[in-house]
Amino acid sequence: EAISCFKETLKINPQHSPAHGNLGVVYHIQGKTEEAIAAYKKSESLDGGSPANRHILDALTGNQTAHPPEQYVKNLFDGYAARFEASLAAMEYEIPMLLRRTLNKLPVPQRFSRAVDLGCGTGLSGMAFRDKVDHLAGVDLSSKMLAVAQKKKIYNSLHNQDLINFLDNTETFYDLFVLTDVFVYLGDLSSAFRSIKSHSHSGTYILFSIELCHEADYVLRTSGRYAQSKAYIERLAAENKMIIEHRQEAGLRKEKGSWIDGEIYILQKI
Repeated sequence: EAISCFKETLKINPQHSPAHGNLGVVYHIQGKTEEAIAAYKKSESLDGGSPANRHILDALTGNQTAHPPEQYVKNLFDGYAARFEASLAAMEYEIPMLLRRTLNKLPVPQRFSRAVDLGCGTGLSGMAFRDKVDHLAGVDLSSKMLAVAQKKKIYNSLHNQDLINFLDNTETFYDLFVLTDVFVYLGDLSSAFRSIKSHSHSGTYILFSIELCHEADYVLRTSGRYAQSKAYIERLAAENKMIIEHRQEAGLRKEKGSWIDGEIYILQKI
């Protein structure tokens, strides 16, 4: 139905860039890669396209980038906020609780003084760790995701910022960092690791998940998300004085009936 509407729009005005871009979105969802690429390119030729279209066009054509446009991530999750948790439930997503259960098995402190949930979204990770921390901060680019998280009243503070900008402009040190399904929207993790290192004590724990690749440090996939390699995480950990306390393969979420292969990590700053 959407495709029909967009095509009717283009009969009226063949130069209507948003209709071409939205056709690209729908074709991408349907897995019609060539049609999606053609629609995105047409939109871009008319007015430069949008940051979101440019990012997905890069993903579909194999143009590797280090980071997505900030506006792409913000728009994606602003539009996703109302159905975010229902969608993840349908995908059998349980990474926050898996990280919590895994942490409970390790010889770690029973409570943490200050924790930060980077890329907190609607608060799923905050809910998983709230009872283990005295002060919990949440950080996210999407104001609409934060509005949902605010209603849960599980965070002591919420910050509508990019996670690296947030860390680089705070004087607070944390003894627990939680980043669930965040690195999939970063690609190059070197700045994130440096910022976490700069705001952690000896003994701080860093928990996160990644989509897993093997061919490079990180790869932009056709989904628009990034995957990182085991060797890349190991190198970043060593460079930033962190040890890997735990790593395990995990199915992150189901998409089209198949699990997305990934890993969960628990690192400790030394």
